[in-house]
This record gives sequence, structure tokens and C-alpha cells, in this order.
Amino acid sequence: MRNLNLRLIIILFIVTLAIWVDASETLQIVNPFNGTNIAERNVATRLGLDLRGGLQVVLEAIVPQGTEITAEQMDVARSIIENRLPITPS
Repeated sequence: MRNLNLRLIIILFIVTLAIWVDASETLQIVNPFNGTNIAERNVATRLGLDLRGGLQVVLEAIVPQGTEITAEQMDVARSIIENRLPITPS
């Protein structure tokens, strides 16, 4: 029974620590003897590239002057790129 209580206390401590870190914008560890900061770190949530709007890449073909490109050639090039990259075109 004592082992079970110890495990429960450790789990509650870890959950409390996780909630405290998640709810804080800044994580500070203060020296209890003189009140100075031992460590301070910004732990605010930062959105990744996928949540900020993603990334858009524009590919442009460089062709010699006087060369005409047909719609069929552009479709073939597009299908090759779409098959090689795991993206959905917009």
C-alpha cells in the first residue's frame, strides 16, 4: 500500500508541474534565500509553420528563348512534381 501511495504522490507532482509549466508564459526558478532568479525561460507556446499558414513554393521553368511549351507538357511536369512531393496543390 505504501508503494501505491508513493506512486500516486509522484504522479500528482508530475501532473501539477506539467500544468504549472503549461499555464505559465515564463518559467522562473527563484532562490528562496535571497529572492534572485536562478533561471528564467520563455515557455510560451509558439505555433509551428503548419499552424501559422504553411509554406508556399512557386516553381518556374527556365526555357530557352523561342521554345513553346504546350498545355500537355505543363500537365506532365505538374504530375511529375505532384507524384514526387507529398503535397496537395491549391
